[in-house]
Amino acid sequence: CLAPVAASVQASTSTVFPCRLPFVATPLPQIYDCLRKSDTGQPEPGEFSAHEIIVHCADSETNSHSRIRYVLAEENAQIVGYDPGHWAATFDYQNHPVDAAMLTVEAVRANTVPILRSLAEGDWAKAGTHSEHGPGYSAELWLTIYAAHCHEHAVQIDAVVSAWRAAGKPS
Repeated sequence: CLAPVAASVQASTSTVFPCRLPFVATPLPQIYDCLRKSDTGQPEPGEFSAHEIIVHCADSETNSHSRIRYVLAEENAQIVGYDPGHWAATFDYQNHPVDAAMLTVEAVRANTVPILRSLAEGDWAKAGTHSEHGPGYSAELWLTIYAAHCHEHAVQIDAVVSAWRAAGKPS
């Protein structure tokens, strides 16, 4: 059931929206509905399971939610990166409720869209310094990163599930 999602993900991430809002839609709900019907198991050591990917998206989206606000509102904003693998271990992603993670992704995106829609052209150039990207972490760069983030993880989930099934694991 993931093949149509993967195809739509690739189509949507290649589309350039004049209003800069490819950020609005995320394929995670459709993927999550599919995952509830199957056992996706554990991927290779050091890789996230489909469940962990969704929980990671929730943490990433909450970071995204704050980052765009700092970039837009604060002079010389300082944006701090994080290690997703460390967060996964620290916050026990495998046992985190995936329903709560899905609701978080949807809520923080829904709360950010009105801000994006209200931006003037000059706002997209506002920038801060990111601990990993350095100076010049602009609203435009933020959107480039986060518009595709959940879509890229949807493709990753498809690969994890496909590998699990190809290995003859139960589904």
